[in-house]
Amino acid sequence: MSKQREFKRELYHLLDTRTHGLQHILARNPRGKVPQFNRKRVRQTVSRLQEIVTRALAKKYATKWFGEFAQRKKTWRVTKLKGWGPDEKRKTFQKWYQNRIGTAGCVYAFWKKRKCVYVGRTGKGGSRPSEHFVKFWFSGVTRIDIYEVRAKRQFSALECLAIHRFRPLKNKRETQRNCPLCKVHGLIKTEVAAIFRLKRGRRSVRK
Repeated sequence: MSKQREFKRELYHLLDTRTHGLQHILARNPRGKVPQFNRKRVRQTVSRLQEIVTRALAKKYATKWFGEFAQRKKTWRVTKLKGWGPDEKRKTFQKWYQNRIGTAGCVYAFWKKRKCVYVGRTGKGGSRPSEHFVKFWFSGVTRIDIYEVRAKRQFSALECLAIHRFRPLKNKRETQRNCPLCKVHGLIKTEVAAIFRLKRGRRSVRK
């Protein structure tokens, strides 16, 4: 199923729930349980719509923005030759970062093979990424991808897009005002709330 059809299906399902009573005014013997329409159902639908949009647009937005505002990706492989413990690996990484990246800011992503673990950003060189080497989840990390950022005003948006795109295990989702995908999420929430309004204190709409 296309993302557009999936999006419409979720939206129309909420509409059917909201208008269930109207649709059955002339029904002689309506069957089935009356669906509950409340704030929880609206929030769940908004979340599903936002998820569909993320799966459809995250790669497109991330590719466009990183292509425009960041340098080509550089990768540091985590191997035994880079040191046996966190301290040795930190020293090796910081030396590599200084030689390859310098003092420029970057967005970085930790990976365990094909699964992203954590995404972050820094404007202070390689010391910030290497602080994560002592985290419990660092064990098993196989590489660190570094994206040098040319436009510092886009730091937060690029980090947010990387989180949308890579779906890291250890990041908490936060909305960034200048992230283009977060703006779409906000539009969905605002429009759905405007269309399916609920009065304060009103828990559900029944037939």
